[in-house]
Amino acid sequence: MKFLKTDRPNNIFYGDLFDINGKGCLIFGSGKTKACRVAGEDIALDFVCLTREGDEVFGHFEMFMKLDGSPDPINQRKRIDYFVRMLDQIETSQSNNVHHGNIISVSYDEFVKLSRFNICFTIGFETLETSPEKRITNFLNLTKNADIKEFIVVPWKSSHEEKGTIIKKHIN
Repeated sequence: MKFLKTDRPNNIFYGDLFDINGKGCLIFGSGKTKACRVAGEDIALDFVCLTREGDEVFGHFEMFMKLDGSPDPINQRKRIDYFVRMLDQIETSQSNNVHHGNIISVSYDEFVKLSRFNICFTIGFETLETSPEKRITNFLNLTKNADIKEFIVVPWKSSHEEKGTIIKKHIN
C-alpha cells in the first residue's frame, strides 16, 4: 500500500462543506457540523479543499495524503454559493451586528476577518504552508471577487436544531 501527498495541500482549510437546499455552503466557526446536519447534507468535514475556475469557487473533501491509485477527490467537488461563519456564544454576545439572534449578511472582507482561525489553522503537514499571512493570501487568491451569493454570520443559539433551522430557512 502506497500513499501519495495531495497536489493541493495549501488549498485545504479547516471547515465543512454542506449542501443546504441545493446550495454549496462553506462553513467556518463554532458548532458548524451538528447545526448544519440539521440544515442539509455534509460533503466535507474539517478538510475542505478549494479550487477556482473563472469566477466560481468549488469545494470538496480532501486530506493531505491519499491512497495511490484512488480517484482524484476533485471529481466530487461542489460549487460554493454561500460562505457561512458560525459565531460562538461569546462572539455573539460581543457582536454589535448580530441583532435579535438573526443571521446577518456581511462583506467579504468582514467574513475573512471573522474566519481567520479557520483559514490559518494547520496541522503541520510538511508541504503545508503554515505562515498565517501566506494562508490568508492563498485564501484570498482562491476566493476574492468570486461569484458567491452571500457571506453570512450565524449567531449562537441554545441548540444545534434551532441554529440549523434558521440556516436552512435563510439559504435558498
